[in-house]
Amino acid sequence: MLIAPLSGTLSDRIGEWIPATCGMGVTALGFFFLTRVNIGTSTFNFIWPLVIIGVGQGVFSSPNSSAILGSIPPQRLGTASATLAQMRTNGQTIGIALAGLIIAARLPVYVARLLASHSVASNMVQTTALVMAIHDAFFFAMAISIVAMVTSMVHDSRRRGGRRASLGPVSVE
Repeated sequence: MLIAPLSGTLSDRIGEWIPATCGMGVTALGFFFLTRVNIGTSTFNFIWPLVIIGVGQGVFSSPNSSAILGSIPPQRLGTASATLAQMRTNGQTIGIALAGLIIAARLPVYVARLLASHSVASNMVQTTALVMAIHDAFFFAMAISIVAMVTSMVHDSRRRGGRRASLGPVSVE
């Protein structure tokens, strides 16, 4: 909420790709820090990676929206804006579903490994396995953030000088 307007102003001055790319990098870093969370982690050490992810998303969101909507002819902005909002919602929904799928799939694997290795007290196997499965979901989210970061860099390299050329009117017919 605080970062996005500042990022939007910055992207208006320097172009979209630097803030968008940096935002996804910061988001990936936040997910990496969440993979370090364990059973004994303090509340503060759990919250600050979430703050980092929020900052990363705030830095990414405005420039990304600006880049998308800036490439659309004016007569198509309403449709593009609605599509962008729907894609954002779809991404959030699919992301939550994938995280749940990863956790559900990895949990029994970790339970079996921990029971076979006798490395964890039997009363802690389920909890330890759950934390390990959640780490896998965070690693996946980090990987998706890195892909988005690379995509942002590659997409901009196709534009001359980091700024879009005027597209002019586009006919869909």
